[in-house]
Amino acid sequence: MRRTVIVFAIALPIFSACSSNSSPVDLGILKDSAPGDTFTNDLEIDGAADVRVPDAASATEIAYDDGTAEGNNSPWEAIPGGQLAVSFTPPFYPCVIKSAKFFVTAGGVPTTEFAVRIYAAPDASTPPQSELLAVPVKAKANGPDEWVTVDLRGSNITVTQGDFVVAMEWLTAAGVSGQSAQFLGSDESSPDTRSWWLFAAGGNWTPIKNVGSGTGDHDRDLLIRATVRSE
Repeated sequence: MRRTVIVFAIALPIFSACSSNSSPVDLGILKDSAPGDTFTNDLEIDGAADVRVPDAASATEIAYDDGTAEGNNSPWEAIPGGQLAVSFTPPFYPCVIKSAKFFVTAGGVPTTEFAVRIYAAPDASTPPQSELLAVPVKAKANGPDEWVTVDLRGSNITVTQGDFVVAMEWLTAAGVSGQSAQFLGSDESSPDTRSWWLFAAGGNWTPIKNVGSGTGDHDRDLLIRATVRSE
């Protein structure tokens, strides 16, 4: 699949422990590219992500969304425990998960606390499997339409094969209309078939394309991103 990738340098204050002289992560086809360069990825990789390489932090942000939330998502249940997730394929192995971030939209109660969960999965087409995060990390937005960045460096999660899955768990029952808790944004243009949905009442992971209007025709990319570094 041909996919255009833009490489640029950004400042990541959360990674203050990294030296400003650190070298960028070696990503093979990206290593000779300068910030701002654009090129076409000719690798046959289904669902290849836009990879952002911040030079100063020696970290790589993996994003499958385009940054614009056309939709709002919630478990829409009267009990807590529902989860929404995205499966990430690391650009290199081993990789250490440094942080995750979630775009909380307007509507409902944006400042509701949620839990972050990390799972292993063999690939993007397989539901989340074993948990990689021993203790879920809690976080919340300060207001609507905000990216919430969650520092995961202290969890020491290293991925050596397959995918990893980042999930938002609803700690407060959202209600059948989602009005009682936070909403998670979704990008509905050119989805990558990597997003998953877990109903607390049912307990089984379902591809998000099967949830919503119709069956198998409502795919979208949840606005969840992950930042990783080489070990």
